[in-house]
Amino acid sequence: MFKPASAVIIGLYSVLAVFGQMTVGPESWVMSPEDAIAYQRNVVQPLLDRAIGDPTLPAGIKRRVEQLFFREIAGQRILYQAKPFYHPLSRTLLAHVDYDTILQKPVLMVFIPALRDVERQFREQRRTNADLRLHFAITFAHEQVHLELDEKYPMRDRVNVSRPLVEQAEEAEAWAITVLEMIRPALTQGRWLRDNFRTNSEEFRKAGDNYAHPGWLQNFRSPLAR
Repeated sequence: MFKPASAVIIGLYSVLAVFGQMTVGPESWVMSPEDAIAYQRNVVQPLLDRAIGDPTLPAGIKRRVEQLFFREIAGQRILYQAKPFYHPLSRTLLAHVDYDTILQKPVLMVFIPALRDVERQFREQRRTNADLRLHFAITFAHEQVHLELDEKYPMRDRVNVSRPLVEQAEEAEAWAITVLEMIRPALTQGRWLRDNFRTNSEEFRKAGDNYAHPGWLQNFRSPLAR
């Protein structure tokens, strides 16, 4: 029986959020925390429910979204926080996995204003709900890839330590998996994707589909590059 992801999600937020040396407080909120949680429940989750209920959704996307919500979040293996602000370094970053040093768990931060911007852009471009569902599903499935890579690139080891080369390699591999198991299968089905997803696929092809290729790695000198 299909179980909607919205049934197992509790939106969480904290008054302060720490990003490296930066602290984000209420002065950076662009919406109330209650509105952020409501948007996550009323817009994001229904779109993801419909996405994973689609039997034609590429398996690499479907499996990861289900695992993220039904195992990682519902099982309290990770924290889930619907943030009422943009990421302090990028207004286009939709989600980011970090590590909570107090609770000693990974935390998935979802930047609701950025997701809302994407929805508005899709509406203005007259894209379909199916297009928006796929975009959000790939976004969350990509974050699940980061969790899957945690054993190889432990998040806890990066806390308070500058390891740019490790983060670069991890992001390069995460996007390689996203291209191979999500983007290309969706394109093969003739689904519409934003240009940046198509560009990523072509750049990876030029690198011989090798995530360790210097030409591919250079795209990820900053963790926010994609």
